[in-house]
Amino acid sequence: MKRIVNTKVIETEIMFNGDTYKVWEYTNDNKEQEIAIMNPDGYDVSLIKEVLDGQIIEQIMVLSADPEQYIHEKFCSFKKEKP
Repeated sequence: MKRIVNTKVIETEIMFNGDTYKVWEYTNDNKEQEIAIMNPDGYDVSLIKEVLDGQIIEQIMVLSADPEQYIHEKFCSFKKEKP
């Protein structure tokens, strides 16, 4: 059974090198900080940490029963919306 430690997700829209990225930060089940980064095409580019140095356009805090599932759904819905 999965045990959720923290339900808070910080969702940020960041402008970096002329492109807009979505960034999600949350604490995983091992109490470690996790960061997911989505590029403008909807791909996971979480290894490109320099995006975090970009200009913050918007930032909100979301409460989710399962942060990992919430982020997964955001990636999936972005891909469906894109033509």
